[in-house]
Amino acid sequence: MGEIENDRSNLKDEKMVQITLKAIGPSPPSRLTVPSRLKVYDLRKLIAGNDRLPLENLRLILRGNVLLDNKNGDDVFIQLNDGGLHLIFDSLSS
Repeated sequence: MGEIENDRSNLKDEKMVQITLKAIGPSPPSRLTVPSRLKVYDLRKLIAGNDRLPLENLRLILRGNVLLDNKNGDDVFIQLNDGGLHLIFDSLSS
């Protein structure tokens, strides 16, 4: 479903998938089409731009875990599959 991995390789998988986004709060879920494999940071940028949210205050939660942009100095990539994946996002106040 949503597998997180560390990798320094270039993005070569151009397959696109649809994910469901749910904001913490009263707003309804939305869907977003994204590459199946991308950096967590890039996913946060896409969501922030799509929903006009401040990137620095946006965190993503997948299966109860906050997705980090990097780990041990390496970019964190996430592999997404079509359907069945729900990302929760929270726009923290400063």
